[in-house]
Parts: sequence; structure tokens; C-alpha cells
Amino acid sequence: AEFLAKVGIPQETTIIELEDYHANSKLDPAVWARTVAHSQAKGYRFRHWEVGNEVYMLSLASSGKAGHAFSTPDDYIRHFNAVAQAIRRVQPDARIGLSVTPDSLKWGNYLLKACSGNYDFVCPHWYGYMIDQDFEATVLGENHAKLYEIRRWNALLAAASPDRRAVQYDSEWGLHQHPADGKPADTEIRNGNTFGVLYRAVRLLYYA
Repeated sequence: AEFLAKVGIPQETTIIELEDYHANSKLDPAVWARTVAHSQAKGYRFRHWEVGNEVYMLSLASSGKAGHAFSTPDDYIRHFNAVAQAIRRVQPDARIGLSVTPDSLKWGNYLLKACSGNYDFVCPHWYGYMIDQDFEATVLGENHAKLYEIRRWNALLAAASPDRRAVQYDSEWGLHQHPADGKPADTEIRNGNTFGVLYRAVRLLYYA
């Protein structure tokens, strides 16, 4: 809260996520409820709560280092719905976030339907994965392709949760190229230099 005040970011629009970033452990719904109650008692204005981060990684990633708290989508569904209900009992106007990925029917469409009515926003992480492509194809073309997918997902959200208007509020996105030598994306210079900055700028224009 102090950091947000220093940099001028509203608490009302800031996403709070309490659980293990790698989704290898989870918190009891009562812990979530106590945290929300504490936030209110302190006079904070937080209301966006994202339940889990990339909870699908055990099923979809090759490393096997993340996602052990949720071996199946149904594990996450039970946890998410319980946490959402616990939060709303303390903060009825809370906005609850669902961790999803468009790359999987089970961890995407299936979650949207199974958790319908309990989420207010979803976090699909629309990273751009471009390898050895030129500037125009990446900064303009790949962003346009992502926007097309994002608009399709808006239609899915409207169909899956007609009684509670849900939106996409992406907590992670950007250029995420992987170097040809197989090293992590963090070592690819284009993700962070002017190339990557312009990629993000164009994405923000498309979002707007």
C-alpha cells in the first residue's frame, strides 16, 4: 500500500495474489478471508484478488517445477470456488480473478464454465512468443494476432458467465522470446530493449 501511494497507482485497480507464485502450494480459504478482513480493517481499498498464478504449469510445462498444487483442473476448480466464496462473505464487492490459459481447453474453456458466477476477471497471460522474426512481424503482426485471440476470448467469457460480467485483466504479458541457444527468455536482449518496449507500446494501443 505504501509503495502504491509513492508511485501513484490506485489500490482499487491493483491485483493482489497471495499464493505461491509457482503454484506448488495453496492457502486455505480461511487465510484468504482473514487477509481480506485485515485489508479492510487497515482501511486499504484493495478489491481485486487473483487466486493462484499459472496453476496449469504441471500439465503444460516440460520442466515439472511448477503447478504441483493442482494436478488437474478439477483440483483448482474446487479450490477457486471455495476461496471466492470465502472472500465474498467478507467483501461482497470483491473482484475475484481466475488463472487460465488459452492454450488448453481443460485449463481454459473448461475452467470458465466450471467456475462461472464466481469470477469477475481472468488472467490468461498473453505473452508474445516470437523467435528470430523481424521487427515489423513481431511488433505489429504478432500483436495483431494476439488481439484477434483476445477478442475471441471476450466472446467466450460472455458465453461462459452471462450472469456476472467478467473481463480479461492480464497480470502478466509482454514480449517473451526464447534465445536460439535454449537459454531462458530472461537472457534474450530483445525482450527488454527498444524492440521489447515498442512491442508493449503497440499492445497497449491495441488494448485501448
